[in-house]
Amino acid sequence: MNKTLINYDLGCIYKLDTNQDLMYAPLRKGTNVPAREYEYVDHMSLLGEEEWILDSVNNSEDALRKLNGL
Repeated sequence: MNKTLINYDLGCIYKLDTNQDLMYAPLRKGTNVPAREYEYVDHMSLLGEEEWILDSVNNSEDALRKLNGL
């Protein structure tokens, strides 16, 4: 486990914590390196975002779970 997934559309890198909760960090400009510490994704706050953003986060989470064998 502990594989990461980069979402270039949102400029974020995602990972799952030990409880399989989704975490993210913005990417450092021009790299695949997190710009700061990971934070938990607030799924409730995403409900107010545009649909493509919510879909992108959900798709990233699904792909990350598959990568990690969950």
